[in-house]
Amino acid sequence: MINNNKGFSLLLAVFLLVIFGFIGVSIVTMLSNQSVSSSEELISAQAFYLAESGVEWGIRESITADSCDISETNVKIKDQNGYATVNVRKISDNISNQPPANYSELCELTSTGQINSIKRKLKVKFKR
Repeated sequence: MINNNKGFSLLLAVFLLVIFGFIGVSIVTMLSNQSVSSSEELISAQAFYLAESGVEWGIRESITADSCDISETNVKIKDQNGYATVNVRKISDNISNQPPANYSELCELTSTGQINSIKRKLKVKFKR
């Protein structure tokens, strides 16, 4: 009777080791997936801020150049890992009858921030 209990205890111990091994592997897999997801969220936020900086850069360039026709690719902003692509185009003329009267063009600006393969795109309309 003692010999049978020893065999059962060994079988139970191996079974528990296998179960705990599967649980351990599952936990490690979930934690590594969560870490990758957090990294992608951070990069996505950085790409958004690059696109936002591209919007500000494009509006400033449009005002400085006195034109709504600006197209720049790979604008480096603050030495980031990525870049912003900025396009400004004129939508319409003769909007001076709408207040304020000193604006003459309606422009549309598209800025895309990209870091690695993650892109964030912003589209803005403004009067110049």
